[in-house]
Amino acid sequence: MNGVPKMVVKMSSRAKKYETLDIMKEADIYIAASLKVDTFNAYRYTFDANTLISVGIFDRRERQRILMKPSLIEQEYRHLIPAILEHEREKTIKKYVEKNDYYRMLNGQPALNDREVIYLDIDVLDKYGYTEDPDNRTPLHQLPSEILLAMEADGILSELQEQYPHKKYISYVGSRKIPIVEARRAHNFDLLYFPKQDDNNRFYRDFLFFYEEAREYFTSVIYNHNFGTRYEYYDGFIGLMILTMTIQRMISSLFKVVVDRDFYDLATLRLFLESFGVPFMEIFTVQQQRMLVKNLNILILKKQSTQVMYDVLDLLGYDSFELAKYVLVKQHKMVQANVEADYKPQFVYKTITREDGTQYLELDSSASFDYYFVRLDMKDPDIKLEDITADNAYTYEEVTGRDPTWINDDDLAEKLEKTDFNFVETKYADVSINIRMQEKLFELVYLSRMILDKHKDTNAIKITLARVSDNPFSILECQVFLICLMCKMTTMVPKILRKPSQILTVLGFNFHEDAERIKEEIIKVNDEYKYKYGIDLFDMDVLDYIRNVTFKTAKDVNDFYVNVKNFEEFMSYAMITTKSVDAYHAYRKLYNTLMITWIDDETYQDRDGNPLFRYDEYLKALNPELYNFYNKLTSEECPDYINYIGTKFSTIFEDTEYMGMINIGDATLIEAIIEMIRTFKSLTIDIRDMDIVYVFDSRTRNTMRLFSKIESMTATLNPKELMCKYGDYVSELQETLRPCDDMLLKSAEKFISYIYPKELNNTLYEKETFVTEYRAIDYLFRVYDDLGHDLGAVIETKDTMQLTDKGHCVFCWEGETPVIVGNTPL
Repeated sequence: MNGVPKMVVKMSSRAKKYETLDIMKEADIYIAASLKVDTFNAYRYTFDANTLISVGIFDRRERQRILMKPSLIEQEYRHLIPAILEHEREKTIKKYVEKNDYYRMLNGQPALNDREVIYLDIDVLDKYGYTEDPDNRTPLHQLPSEILLAMEADGILSELQEQYPHKKYISYVGSRKIPIVEARRAHNFDLLYFPKQDDNNRFYRDFLFFYEEAREYFTSVIYNHNFGTRYEYYDGFIGLMILTMTIQRMISSLFKVVVDRDFYDLATLRLFLESFGVPFMEIFTVQQQRMLVKNLNILILKKQSTQVMYDVLDLLGYDSFELAKYVLVKQHKMVQANVEADYKPQFVYKTITREDGTQYLELDSSASFDYYFVRLDMKDPDIKLEDITADNAYTYEEVTGRDPTWINDDDLAEKLEKTDFNFVETKYADVSINIRMQEKLFELVYLSRMILDKHKDTNAIKITLARVSDNPFSILECQVFLICLMCKMTTMVPKILRKPSQILTVLGFNFHEDAERIKEEIIKVNDEYKYKYGIDLFDMDVLDYIRNVTFKTAKDVNDFYVNVKNFEEFMSYAMITTKSVDAYHAYRKLYNTLMITWIDDETYQDRDGNPLFRYDEYLKALNPELYNFYNKLTSEECPDYINYIGTKFSTIFEDTEYMGMINIGDATLIEAIIEMIRTFKSLTIDIRDMDIVYVFDSRTRNTMRLFSKIESMTATLNPKELMCKYGDYVSELQETLRPCDDMLLKSAEKFISYIYPKELNNTLYEKETFVTEYRAIDYLFRVYDDLGHDLGAVIETKDTMQLTDKGHCVFCWEGETPVIVGNTPL
């Protein structure tokens, strides 16, 4: 309810006091122009020579002719109507002056007859980064909105309101400033402003909903316009009744809130969790705390079970975590009689003397058995024991040595020796997470560069950070704020790298390139390659991922990020699987063209075009209010706001996976997660520690390929090397070998067909005296390998082969059939 004193409600009766017919006409024209619902006919007889010049009519006589007869625009210059309409709209909006003092007050402007202008001290303005010319001062209400918002946060506007109590407009120059169009179009008692809170805040959503219901009821059923003009306080009374009904319905809804456990603020969430003995972790986001509260009954019901630990991680949004348990294995020691023998269990016996002096042999367990731990998945029902040398096996001392509660005394040793077991579950468990850094870095880097590189678009997309301010911020401002927070947390200088010598590569989608031109170039190059070699150079599906884009909403950013991610996967797969070196280099060039960008100096500039060299300076230029908030934070407070903004981004960019885990590696967060698991786990489970494995597995950058651009080689083959009788008659032949394995095998098939010519089949030669197919193929591969190391190998493109036997016979390969030419020696 803290927002109620700051709320702004439209009172139509106050606006009517200052309204006249002429003022209403001017306002209607202004509203139509602002909403772009006006038409050319509204300006048909008002546009002037400057308008015609702006649309490209530079001939003076032609301008005079059109101004004397405006209908010529519709007859001869119809194509200029949209440009004229847009020019007149801008002119109308620019010259409009609101003359109704009520709407001026709501817009943070002094009354028309107010001649007492308020100026702030130059020193105060310098504090907020606003430099002013002493000879040309700027009035309070004309200062930039970001400066006024920062002053409001620091309490300066409240001080001015107390100093000038009769100047009501001072209360509306900051966050409560209402645009003229919005104020004029609002209905009576409409809620024009209410302090912005998190959209997940149940109180905020319910208040807006119940207020609108109450307003609709009173204005349509109770309100009497005649009473509004007759009684001075009638409108104020109706407004009070609307607010009273809203609060009553809010109180009535508390029963449902308690059932849903959809509480309003962190204080209530803290009390609820602590009342059940659940620790309140400051580092968790509000949404994470709400999820714990809403599902607390289920967690308590499953407490001390294995499943509850998975439920806790899932509710906190860390489903990539893994839980493992440790089992103690008792296994015979294995020995070898000799080097060549197999391993066999070792049985060692010791001599035991009875009380009567007789002796007997007893198995010495300490010398016959090994004890070690095996790490297994917590949910694994099928336990497969590993050898002590396995990766997930740990020595007995390695696990128990650092546990002060594990007492290695004689009683324990005797219990282990006398108890028959293969394995037994222990109290030990741990938490681990595999973070695929390639995917995480790709998302964080490419998404952030999208926001920065398309700064002109993303600066117009607003989101709310209720924990920071009631005012919305652009996603560009939030991104720069996030960068500054991460630098402060890690004590890094928020420096903007600009020099080429400081930058190896800038990862990010290259918006500087014309997508349509690139698509045309791909089609052209592919057609040329296909004409020359008969195959495609590119998979033409790549064209679907290349397009120019304009960001208007957060969804546009999200959708294009998904497109870039799919494009990267497509290109990686194409480069990994292609067998053509030409295709590989073509894909690599396209990848480097679109997936690597450069620093645009225009991005990092202040309002006057001066270059900026630090991200905190950039934040100050974008939003002084956010900059002041950032300066007040300590490095210890940064992780909480990093997680908060990351969670916000993961909500508006719904197809991202890691935005809510930006700060996942923070030690404080890890301790909080383990502490929450320990709260609900069984008392018989001891969470030892938490392991984080960072996996760098970029297929694009880690793949190594070996290519050959040789199309064919002429090889001289000697069948005599195969020791076959037919080789006596065919002493050598020449074959065109292809580098690809499948083409080489086809060459082997041809070669074998020469060794076994159907036309020369004769019973005088036994089958075993001829070369086998495997020997022929092996021979060809050896020849191919030798040629690969011979720099003098002749490269050919002909698919022909000739076989000669020193003039005895000649075979020519024509198509698929060997043809005999001349006399044979047989």
